[in-house]
Amino acid sequence: MPLYMFRGRHTPASLNAMVVENPQDRAAAASGAMAGGRRTKPMTVPETMSAMKRAKAARGAYVPAS
Repeated sequence: MPLYMFRGRHTPASLNAMVVENPQDRAAAASGAMAGGRRTKPMTVPETMSAMKRAKAARGAYVPAS
C-alpha cells in the first residue's frame, strides 16, 4: 500500500485561533477548517539512495559554460 503525505493549509480564522488567541489550545487544528491542500508520495529509502547516486554521477559529468 503506498503511503502519502498530506500538506494542508489552514484558513486565516483557524490559524488565528491556534496561534494568536489560544496558543495553548490546538483544538482548532482538528476542526477541519482547511483552505486547501495537496498530497505528496514520499520516496522510499532505496529510491532516495538511487536518486543521490544519479545526482552524484550527473555532478561529475557537468561542465560549466565558460
